[in-house]
Amino acid sequence: MLINNKSSVILIANNLLSLATFIVETRRRQVVEAAEKRRIEEERRGIGNLEAVRVQQQLDEERARRRAEDLNIDPQTGMKWQVN
Repeated sequence: MLINNKSSVILIANNLLSLATFIVETRRRQVVEAAEKRRIEEERRGIGNLEAVRVQQQLDEERARRRAEDLNIDPQTGMKWQVN
């Protein structure tokens, strides 16, 4: 009878440990998911089409680079150079 009680206690303890581990892992996963959701919401705040904005930023950077090349401006220093 005592052996049966010990095994029952061990079984219950193992089940509680498994449950506690499951709860901690679930909570950790929920925290990560919530953080990712907040990041995405903050990234999209005020922007209807995020991909269009990214494409526009790339186009603007390319235009600025070409303009600097056309004006003979060194993109690293921002200074204009001339050859006479």
